Amino acid sequence: MATYNLTAAQLRGTNGEGILNSFEIPAGGGSSLLLDTYQNAAIAYSLRKLSSTFSGDPIRVRRSNDNAEQDIPFDGNGDLDTTNLLAFVGSNDGFITKWYDQSGNSNDAYNTSATVQAKIVSSGTVETDDANNKPTSVWDDVGYILTNTLTTTMEYYLIATLRRSKAKEISTLGRSTSNAPRILSWAANGSGNLYMSAMRGSVNFGSSASQGTFIIETYRESDGGMFLFRDQVQQGGHPTTSQAGGSLDKLDRWGQRSSIESTGEYQEIILWPNDMFNNKADIYTDLNTYYQ
Repeated sequence: MATYNLTAAQLRGTNGEGILNSFEIPAGGGSSLLLDTYQNAAIAYSLRKLSSTFSGDPIRVRRSNDNAEQDIPFDGNGDLDTTNLLAFVGSNDGFITKWYDQSGNSNDAYNTSATVQAKIVSSGTVETDDANNKPTSVWDDVGYILTNTLTTTMEYYLIATLRRSKAKEISTLGRSTSNAPRILSWAANGSGNLYMSAMRGSVNFGSSASQGTFIIETYRESDGGMFLFRDQVQQGGHPTTSQAGGSLDKLDRWGQRSSIESTGEYQEIILWPNDMFNNKADIYTDLNTYYQ
């Protein structure tokens, strides 16, 4: 919370007397945070603060010189505290060992293997997105394990800010088993650049070889109808699946399907257990405004 002090001359009532000499506005510019307005998310990982009720830190980071780890907090504006981050990492590389779940469900995403952790600092410089210049995580065949297996519902809505920087696969939420259910994967050139979902049966939303920073939205409605949007432009058609069953509705990875891990960049990913149809335009605007 930031406090601003003003003189009586700067703020006067109609009678000419000062009516207050200080006021406070919440971190992040005074408006409600995204998950304050749109609650009940299933998971939420981000490098910015998404909920005023979340009192933890966004990430835990390992530095390369001695493998020491430390939680990195938000700053007073609700952004990643890059000063704290660099004070810990120094001139070394920094890697994210854990993403803390801001949804309130404590379903953190972690990886203890040093070879498959996303990079957040490179030789003492914070990694930033080429398009929006905000801190980002760089993935090079990386995947994270969910603390608790996530059981998907018939309806869901997933939104993510990600960067496809190479002709390699980048995935959202999936499972490590060979049948590889996943909400969405964007395949590599060798797989035809397909946008694929596999929640019981495999469906595709067409293909794209595009590279860049995008806001991806995908959701499934109560009748099984599925949709994919990239920067609010619909991709492919309108495939339909029935409710997944058994192990095919259970997801335990972020950025991984079967043994295939992700390459690219992530800044944020959120999943709600309903299609958020009436709110998705406002949710998109929130992400687009922050990550513009």
